[in-house]
Amino acid sequence: MRTSIGFVLVMLLALAGCASSADAPAQAVERYFQALVEGDAAQARSLSCSEWESVAQTRVTSFQSLDAELVEPGCTVGEAFDDFTQVTCTGNITITYGTEDQELPLTNYRVVQEAGEWLMCGEAE
Repeated sequence: MRTSIGFVLVMLLALAGCASSADAPAQAVERYFQALVEGDAAQARSLSCSEWESVAQTRVTSFQSLDAELVEPGCTVGEAFDDFTQVTCTGNITITYGTEDQELPLTNYRVVQEAGEWLMCGEAE
């Protein structure tokens, strides 16, 4: 009996690991946007592919002077292409400038794997 329970626990942990790795591209995009609104340039760059790092830095700089909030983000992994995986997100970034709120909707993004890590690499068309 004890062996059966142990086997079931090991299988559940293995399945949980597979599920989390399948969601890794989506999680990378959500973490990227969280870093943007928090003004964490180092984190945003570390979550960006090499060609997107300078864009991430510029975007963090622009968000630092504003009151920004990530609202109800939800990202899912979409189609995998030869050179990237598409991630589709819902939710938005709400920016408060003075007394006016502006919503920037989250849409579709390119995510690539570099050095074994899933990284944000721009908007997908």
